Amino acid sequence: QAPQAAAQAPQATTQAPQQTAAAEQTTQNAPKKVKAVKTKRLPGSKVRVSWKRDKKASGYQVSYSYKKKFNSKVKHINIKKNKKNKVVLSKLTKGKKVFVKVRSYKKVDGKKVYGAYSKVSKIKIK
Repeated sequence: QAPQAAAQAPQATTQAPQQTAAAEQTTQNAPKKVKAVKTKRLPGSKVRVSWKRDKKASGYQVSYSYKKKFNSKVKHINIKKNKKNKVVLSKLTKGKKVFVKVRSYKKVDGKKVYGAYSKVSKIKIK
């Protein structure tokens, strides 16, 4: 039984480099972390979110929640074009804090490769 276990070990090691190579490729293609996320309160329970544009990104995903850890009731807004670097969030609950984060994505072989999320920005709805 010991020779069989030794024969199985090389198979596992040959699969691992393929997986790490795929992971490296996606991290190399991933866009940079979005910077300079700003939130501004607008009249009527609305918030404008703006960020610094990344020229290499294909689009953005804005995520917002009433929970700081984004563990429940998270809503996403996808922005398909890179030319737009702001969005207005509407129909927000008055008296609560809204937490917002943004990430960019790049289309590689028809699939979206996401970059890291920005720092979380918070604002209270009045």
